[in-house]
Amino acid sequence: MREFVFRWRGVLASVTAVLVLYYSRPSPIGLMLGASLALAGELLRLWALGYTGLPTRRQYLDAPRLITAGPYAHLRNPLYLGNLLNGAGVALAATGGMGSVGPWVFLAAIGIHTGIYTTIIPLEEGFLRKQFGEIYEQYYRSVPALLPRLTGWPGGEGTFCLKTALYFEWSTFAWLAVAWSILLWKLRLTGAML
Repeated sequence: MREFVFRWRGVLASVTAVLVLYYSRPSPIGLMLGASLALAGELLRLWALGYTGLPTRRQYLDAPRLITAGPYAHLRNPLYLGNLLNGAGVALAATGGMGSVGPWVFLAAIGIHTGIYTTIIPLEEGFLRKQFGEIYEQYYRSVPALLPRLTGWPGGEGTFCLKTALYFEWSTFAWLAVAWSILLWKLRLTGAML
């Protein structure tokens, strides 16, 4: 099951996002709050991608080295937290005008995304244990999975490259541009003003 979810994680998240966008009823406040969350998520993703040096959307597990610097010094899965913040931002913006149903749709969307990541994180952790042994065990015991700690892992491994981050993030930029364009268009259709 974990392998299936890992392989199809992008499709599962995309189907949820398409449904949320299709049925969306944005409000100006929801849009602004959602955009703030999504911006935080995207900045975290860019910071993390600048350290990975590799594409992260592969359908197989791969880790030529253990990255423990930058955001990885504060949490083991910064890309997944960034995705959750992006998804929460879009869902919050999309459900702001749904009335009493909005919070339930928001929670369902976040629940699906959280379910995806909590399913595949143990799979990745098992792979990293085999690949890196004791150093990964030390890292695992010291650095939380999704909730960042304030002090970073000492002597982190990895260097940041903005060019790499931007290169590997183009598809997320495209998705965000489409999602936010749809939300703004739907907001304009309702006659609400920002």
